[in-house]
Amino acid sequence: MVTWPLATGRLTFAVPSAADSGWAWFAPQYVLQSTAISCSFFCFAGLQVVHVTLALVAAALLRTLAQLVSAARGRRQLRRAVQDHQALLAVVARFCAVFEEPLFHIHAGALGFALLATTLVVKGQRDLYVLGLWPIAFAYTTVLGLEGDLVQESSELMLDAAYSGRWQSLRGRQDGGLPFAKDVLLVMRRASRPATIRALWLGPLSLPTLHRLLSSWYSFTQLFLRLQK
Repeated sequence: MVTWPLATGRLTFAVPSAADSGWAWFAPQYVLQSTAISCSFFCFAGLQVVHVTLALVAAALLRTLAQLVSAARGRRQLRRAVQDHQALLAVVARFCAVFEEPLFHIHAGALGFALLATTLVVKGQRDLYVLGLWPIAFAYTTVLGLEGDLVQESSELMLDAAYSGRWQSLRGRQDGGLPFAKDVLLVMRRASRPATIRALWLGPLSLPTLHRLLSSWYSFTQLFLRLQK
C-alpha cells in the first residue's frame, strides 16, 4: 500500500508486494537498476574519452612549444610562442568549464538516487522503491542524452580552436636557443599530470571512483533486498 498526502486529502492505492507477484514484479527493478548504472558509467566514460583526447592534443602542441622555445633566438620569438600557448590554455579552460554542469548532474543524480533508494530499502519500503525507479530511470536517460549532445558539440569547437592557432606555423632557427622560461616550465609540468575533471562542488572525480561508488551501492541494495525476504 502506497499513500501520498495531498492538499485536500490522501491518495491511496494498492501496490503488489513481493509475496503476491514474486519475481514478475521485482524483475523490472533489476533491469532499471542496471540501465541507470550503465547509463551513468558509459556517459562518464564518454566524457573521460573526450577529456583524454583533449589531453593528447595539448600534449602534442606542448611538444611543438618545447621545440619552438628551445630553438628561439630572441625574446620576441620566445614571447610570441608563449603567448600563443597561453591563448590555447584559455580555450582549454573554457572547454573544461563546459564539463562542470553535465558532470554535476551525473554525479548528483547518481548519488542522490542511490541515497534515496537505499534509505527506502533499509526502511522496508520496497514497493515505493520499485515504483520510484520507473520515472527516475527514463528521465535520467533523457538528461544524459541531451548532455551528451552538448559535450560532443563543445568538443568539436574545442578541437577547431586548438588546431587553428597561429603557433603551429611558427618556425624557430635550429642553431642556438634560449633556456626555458619559468612559465613554460610550469606549463610542461602541468601537462605531465593526469587529466582530471571537476564536477562543481563535488570536486574532481575519476571513472574508477564513480564505478566503485555505484557498484558498492548496488551490492548493498541487493543485500538489503535479500535480508528483507
